[in-house]
Amino acid sequence: MSADAEIALTTREYQVLRSLADGLTSKEIAESLEISCSAVKEHVQGILRKIGHATEVENSKSSARLTGEVAHR
Repeated sequence: MSADAEIALTTREYQVLRSLADGLTSKEIAESLEISCSAVKEHVQGILRKIGHATEVENSKSSARLTGEVAHR
């Protein structure tokens, strides 16, 4: 995807992305938007798909990082 390409986000995806950029956690986003934490995670997954992550592994790692979940190894 070129740097000039526009990504068509839904209004809710944009709200979630803006909240993430502002440093809110998934729980804080869920509370502020009056949605569940799982809905926040679904929106993050949708955003990641739209920005073109190449693999499911990248999506999982990015989603975990963006939603504030630390994978325990």
